[in-house]
Amino acid sequence: MPRLPQIIEHSKLVYYMGVSYDGEYLFANQFFLDRFKSHGLNDGSLKIKDTIVSEDWGNVVELFEKAKRRPGKAFEIIIRKPAATGEIVHTSWEFMADEAKREILCIGYDISQRIA
Repeated sequence: MPRLPQIIEHSKLVYYMGVSYDGEYLFANQFFLDRFKSHGLNDGSLKIKDTIVSEDWGNVVELFEKAKRRPGKAFEIIIRKPAATGEIVHTSWEFMADEAKREILCIGYDISQRIA
């Protein structure tokens, strides 16, 4: 994982992750891993598509493409993700492309209580 301020790396409020341009998870903070039980992240077998409610996937693809066209600019999206408990978690994210590393940096948080 890239060097992060410890407040983000150890946060219990925000999720932080990186995704390759091919949609593979590259890294994530522990809060994300615990909440979504993202097994397979470290061996490259976990794809972002596998961890998002299918109806939201088209919006994610569209935002990824937009972010890749404008590296360094943050784009916001709301995504539903299945949690390890089986519940669906409504999350708000900002995605930003890092062209040099060919990855999308993502920071998000749970907005489920606001949706209910």
